[in-house]
Amino acid sequence: MNDLEVRLRAPTSSGIPTTGYGALLVNLINHAKRDIEDAWEWTDLRTTLAITTAASTSTYSLTDFADRYRIQRVWNDTGNREIRAGSHVAFERRANTQTVPSGTPTEWRISPGLDSNNDPQIEFYPTPSAVETVNVIATVPQAELSMATDVMTIPHWPVLLRAYALAISERGEVGGTTAQEAQRDAEMAAQDAIAHDNLNHVAAWSTDWHTP
Repeated sequence: MNDLEVRLRAPTSSGIPTTGYGALLVNLINHAKRDIEDAWEWTDLRTTLAITTAASTSTYSLTDFADRYRIQRVWNDTGNREIRAGSHVAFERRANTQTVPSGTPTEWRISPGLDSNNDPQIEFYPTPSAVETVNVIATVPQAELSMATDVMTIPHWPVLLRAYALAISERGEVGGTTAQEAQRDAEMAAQDAIAHDNLNHVAAWSTDWHTP
């Protein structure tokens, strides 16, 4: 927040502003954070939600996933096998034309509708017949920043430059920097951060040498 205010030649805040121009900057920071979060599958946004299935229950809440999650894979930890994504058409056809069997889940989908906490729900087919642990591996963006103690999960530099570009676009040229120049710098910062984070993805692949 203070870095952005300095760049804009605005008075620095001692806390998180809730009114006036400062409140606008808070909004732009969260806008920029959302843009950068949505641009890449950031390593530090990845999480694993462990679901414990119960016999005769097919639908489970994805707690705190909110509305911008992206699921990478679903893994049956008990059975040590991947559960593949199924289509909504197949789920609905089976529900309307047959009695859904019970057993070890082989498919999943995001169930229509939200739970009482407005979180999405995952549905399995067949309906689980026993207690098993299913891991949902997903990218879940951080909630909006609102407190002075909040720490951004993704790299802060591209967020700062993106917020600066948004502020200049709203306000006009600052210190000779145009909105187009600021946006170019923000895009380069985002590309550099994504390239750096991509090394974490590549490093996760098996590159060990094996002796025949």
